[in-house]
This record gives sequence, structure tokens and C-alpha cells, in this order.
Amino acid sequence: MPQTYEYFTFKENEDGQTVTLTDYNSSLSDSTDIIIPATVDVVDGVWQEGTTYTVTAITDGGYNLGVFYDSGITSVTFPSSLKAIGSYAFQNCSGLTGELNLGECTNLTSIGNYAFSGCSGLTSVDLSGCTNLTSIERYAFDGCSALESVVFPEGSTGWYVTQDETATSGTSVTVTDPSVNADNFTGQYRTFYWKRNA
Repeated sequence: MPQTYEYFTFKENEDGQTVTLTDYNSSLSDSTDIIIPATVDVVDGVWQEGTTYTVTAITDGGYNLGVFYDSGITSVTFPSSLKAIGSYAFQNCSGLTGELNLGECTNLTSIGNYAFSGCSGLTSVDLSGCTNLTSIERYAFDGCSALESVVFPEGSTGWYVTQDETATSGTSVTVTDPSVNADNFTGQYRTFYWKRNA
């Protein structure tokens, strides 16, 4: 039997084994507590009998066009398989409150521009398990006015900030203090690209 995620749309990636989440239709969901699955067998609305795809990304969006833009969701659970959260993905999801838990996303490598901008109810972000994270793009947490804590993996080093998307070096930043991290993401370094030399 197919797994039913009628409120999600997934697109097959070029590798033929993974998919990207490209759309969320809130009118088809009976809950505002969203769980993004780790695997699916329905792609583009068609059941792929005998084939299971791993969910690795949430697609990039434009301004006011992110997958979950202003959707009214109140919580989201991410799969450990996730590698990329695209630009504008959760923009203006003010219903997300408390902690944003990405701590189980051990494969996550990037968070896009404005990905969580305007999520004014978030108070903390857990990145503690994101040991493969190397890129957090500008304005990712802009407008998260209640943000007090951003926790990076223990011992995480090599982070720097830059205004140049293609730069391979910049101003070094220390990420050991969760409250300082929150201030940096919503304050002086909110317009910067955050990168880490892996």
C-alpha cells in the first residue's frame, strides 16, 4: 500500500533514489503539527510500487514562495535523512513556537537564505547533532525576535562569516555560547553567510 502524504508533493532527484519536498498544501492536512517523513513511495502523486525514496531536501523558494510560507503550522519534525533546507522554506511561520529541533538531522549540510525568517515565536534552535552542517545563508533567522539560544554541536569549530557567497574565508566566529549565537543570527551577523571549513 502507498504511504499517503497527500498534503506534500515530492519530486524525484537525478540520482533516482532520493526526493525533494517541493510543496505543502495546508488545506489537505488535518493537523498543524507537521512530520516530514524520512522515506516515501509516492512521487508526483503517483505510487512507485516497490520503490522507496529517501527524503533529503526541502526545495528553495522565492520571497513569499517557500514550501511552508505563512502556513499556520505549529510544529515540525525533521527526518535525520535531511541534507538541505531551502531558501524561504519556513518564512513567516509565526506559529512555530519554543524550540526548533534540528538536533537529529545528522546529515544536514545547509540552511538557505531566509529559511526561518519571521518565525517570531521561536525561542531556541537545536543544531547539536548537525555535525555535517557547513552553510547557513544570510537572513536565515532574521526576524526571529524571541530567539534566545542557538546550540551548535559540541566542539564545533571552523565557522566564519562573510558577505561574499563564494568566499572560502572570512571573519572567524566562535559558536560555543548559545545566547551569543542567537544575538549574532538576529543582530550583527544576520546579513552574513555563515560557513564552516569541514
